[in-house]
Amino acid sequence: MRCGSAVEWMRGEPMTWRRAYLGRLDQVAAARQFAATLFAGSGHEADVAFIVTELATNAIRHSRSGDHGGWFGLDLIFADVATIGVSDLGGGKVPTVLPEPPGGEPKGYGQGLRAVSKLAVALGVHGRPDYGHTVWAEVDMRVNETIREGLATTLTS
Repeated sequence: MRCGSAVEWMRGEPMTWRRAYLGRLDQVAAARQFAATLFAGSGHEADVAFIVTELATNAIRHSRSGDHGGWFGLDLIFADVATIGVSDLGGGKVPTVLPEPPGGEPKGYGQGLRAVSKLAVALGVHGRPDYGHTVWAEVDMRVNETIREGLATTLTS
């Protein structure tokens, strides 16, 4: 097999990684760094790092993952459409993207999943509050910044 560039080689077969982290806020930085390193050179490493930060922080703050002995899981799939998933231990509400507040004034909370939804081509959740949830986002690695900004506007309006 002959590839013309490192990016072409990286975009061959999908690559998958899975890691578990202690349910502490300092572990969010470790998960973010892990994801950014794996996606380095893709042009989307900052978006992936942001998504991991938001999803992991939510898992710790809004589920039993943040309790003593808790943990959260990180799933990453590097493909043409990458998937970033964070699993929690449940115990909270079902993760939801809150609507834009009237007048566009942010309240200081509830902004994270909305911001993730603007970076992603798809966002979803599966699971149950008593068992745990996985919140996932898909990022189109083939789309450059200019095109993605227009797409995000289309999807959120």
